[in-house]
Order: sequence, then C-alpha cells, then structure tokens
Amino acid sequence: FKVMHAYLRLFKKKLSADELKLTERDARRCVILAIKAVDVINFEELLDLQAIKQLSGANEEVLKLLNLFTTTDAKGFEAQINKFAKLMKEEGLTKEELIVKKSYVQICSLSTDVTNFAYSDLAKLLNIDEDEIENWAIDAIQNKIIDAKIDQQKEEIVIKSHMLRELKKKEWQSIQVKIQTWKERFERVKTVLQAAAQHEQAIQ
Repeated sequence: FKVMHAYLRLFKKKLSADELKLTERDARRCVILAIKAVDVINFEELLDLQAIKQLSGANEEVLKLLNLFTTTDAKGFEAQINKFAKLMKEEGLTKEELIVKKSYVQICSLSTDVTNFAYSDLAKLLNIDEDEIENWAIDAIQNKIIDAKIDQQKEEIVIKSHMLRELKKKEWQSIQVKIQTWKERFERVKTVLQAAAQHEQAIQ
C-alpha cells in the first residue's frame, strides 16, 4: 500500500487519458489495500489523490465504496454495503470486515477533547449491540486504533487517543493550545529554578 500510495501522490494535476491508463490499475489496487489494511484510516487523503478521484468505468464502484466510508454513519454504511456485493466478491472483501473497518473510521472521526464514552453511546455510534462493545474495544486496542481502557463498573470506554483519520482545524488548534500550555509551564519552572539558583549564590 505505502509504495502505491507514494507513487500515486506524484500525480498532482488532473490526469490525461494516457496517464489514467497508466495509473488506473494501481489506483484501484491502492484503494482495495487501504480498505483491507487495519492501520489505514485516513481515507480523505486517498480521495484527494487525482488518480483515485478520476477512477471511472469498471473502477468507478471502487471509488463509490471508498466514498461510502467517509460520507455515511455506521448505520447508513451497513444499509448500503450490499450494493457492492459483486465488487466485494471480486476483491475478497467480506461484509463483516467492511463493517469493522467502518467502525474504526467512525471512532477516529471523534474529537479527542472527549475521552469517556458510555457503552450505550458507543453502541449507537458504531451501530453494534451494547453487549459487543467490550469485545469491539479489545480488538480496537489490540489493532492500535485506539489507546483506551475499559471501565466495566461505570460501563464506559475511556479513549485517551485514537489513530487520527484527519487532523482537522479544531484538532490542530487543540494541539497548538496544549503545546503552548506545556511551553508556558516549562518557562515557569525554568524561572523558578533560576531564581532558586540565584538565591543560593547570594547566601553563599
């Protein structure tokens, strides 16, 4: 996937008919590999690639499937996924695998400002039974989609961080605020230490 992705990124402008002939097969394969790979979540980045944007004809279904991951919620995704039965059979994709992948994309769309999620809220968000939430969380943690802990007493999943699907503007601002806070805290500690060192020198 990484090699194909890097190759397709070389095509910055709208592709000519000849260029499309060269890239179509790789673009299709890149999308399928991204869907199959557990650790590829940023589908918006793929949709920005000209070679993938311009998939058409026999490969148009691949583009539509990729778009489905980013334009629907989990419930809407499951309702529409059967439309791609032929493509799924051709590419060795199962409905169950795609639904799990969608759940990972969905969880990575959440703001990192909120950390505690009730089982019932996550079940609704991910369109799965509440009884399945703990098993889902264990798999997501093992696959490094989320860094989280399960609070069985409170029936909450505490998500410390997740594999960001896309660094949106608000998330960048949140990160910048945290960096600024750390910087200010460091400067305060530095000032205190310098003052202490000067005081010690003065009394010697």
